[in-house]
Amino acid sequence: MWEYFSPVHPEGGINLPFLFTTSFAIGIVVVWRRYVDMQSRAVPFTWAAPEPSFLNWTSVNIQSPALTSHTVDPSLLPPNHIQGKKYITCYDPSNGLHIATIPADAEIDINIKIDAAKHAFEAWKTSSFQARKRVIRSLLAWILVVCYPEEAEALTTSPDIKHITFIGSETVGKKVAQAATVNLTPTVLELGGKDPAIILPNTNLEKYASMWMRGVFQANGQNCIGIERFIVPVELHDRFLDMMTARIAKLRLGSVLSSSADGFVSVVDNGSMISDARFEELERLIKAAERDGAEIVTGGERWQHAYHENGAYFEPTLIGHVNENMEIAQTEVFAPIMLVIPYDTVDEAVAIANGSRYGLGASVWGPDQRECVAVGRLLECGMVSVNDFGVFYLNQDLPFGGVKSSGYGRFGGPEGLRGLTNPKAVVEDRFPWLVQTSIPRTLDYPVRSLVQSWEFLSGMLDVLYADSWKAKIL
Repeated sequence: MWEYFSPVHPEGGINLPFLFTTSFAIGIVVVWRRYVDMQSRAVPFTWAAPEPSFLNWTSVNIQSPALTSHTVDPSLLPPNHIQGKKYITCYDPSNGLHIATIPADAEIDINIKIDAAKHAFEAWKTSSFQARKRVIRSLLAWILVVCYPEEAEALTTSPDIKHITFIGSETVGKKVAQAATVNLTPTVLELGGKDPAIILPNTNLEKYASMWMRGVFQANGQNCIGIERFIVPVELHDRFLDMMTARIAKLRLGSVLSSSADGFVSVVDNGSMISDARFEELERLIKAAERDGAEIVTGGERWQHAYHENGAYFEPTLIGHVNENMEIAQTEVFAPIMLVIPYDTVDEAVAIANGSRYGLGASVWGPDQRECVAVGRLLECGMVSVNDFGVFYLNQDLPFGGVKSSGYGRFGGPEGLRGLTNPKAVVEDRFPWLVQTSIPRTLDYPVRSLVQSWEFLSGMLDVLYADSWKAKIL
């Protein structure tokens, strides 16, 4: 038998039986893995790119575009629209061009879609794990509800909805949580954030400047885990401002879907906000901070595009010398605004970071990784990156969620998957043929003796739960 387990033949040379056996075993493993992969592989399908995504696509330009623009300009309604039914105006916020006006789901529409999902779930319950992976990877069919807030409770109060994961504002999140109590529907809330980035003393600013720019201005600050507060040592504060000013001043706003008459497409760093509905509030917060002593280094106002007068653009903004008690330092701005708060000691930096009612994500930056980790452990939040930005979201094996007013529960990772399940405990006798649970005569109804029953129960509890072996025995 030795010849089958050694690559070298006892008499010298290559052991052909071993080589054949090993190759055969590897082949079986490869074939099996390919079979399993095929069973769970995504079904290939194509999705045509919508016309509004093409360069220089044109349409009706909406003045002061909004979801309800069709109520001001009825020409935006589809030709076959139904009188009395609600619609939603879709538009490109970078230029105000009308994309489509689609029907909004009424309560009856939502109930029909919930019923369809309910019937689909019956088949889902009997499907294999491989089939479920294939569905999730393919997403060939899904049920989408598009409605106004007035009809949303048809979804959040439905007894057929078994779990709600809500991602959005704190205000709406509270309404969702309240509606979910009607049927005690389990809910995960991922709400607002005021994520801090603590920069420790002696940090190499040049090394991480690019990450900090991405942390604030990616998606124009419309990012739940975007960096909203930079907590910087007082001795690095001014140099930090100078470095960020040079970069922020060069950011270019616009739409990559527009080109000049000769076909030249301008390089764009930042697009538009999703709407200009919050611009007045953002300007108010910035002016209030300036009155309270903050320095508006650059930006701070809405920006008018030369060619897209109905675009929703806000200037990339840098504000220095911010105090943690200012309104702007306590309010989620969700905008391209970089706030810089100076501190004297690391303990003070931690206190500033934790001094917000939000607690979603955070990051700690410094030359000593062990110190960064130690500081990160002190932060009241759901996730922390060390010398990095948002990397905890890239790894879907990690739980994602916040604390305090940033919500509760987790999605992603084993914790998120368990939250979508209802664990059931089933207890049985391991050796029923040998012993089964029965009621001792001392405790059997009707009770024969209160004294004996009490002595039996107290003794049993001591044996099972006493703190020490001596107490269990005695």
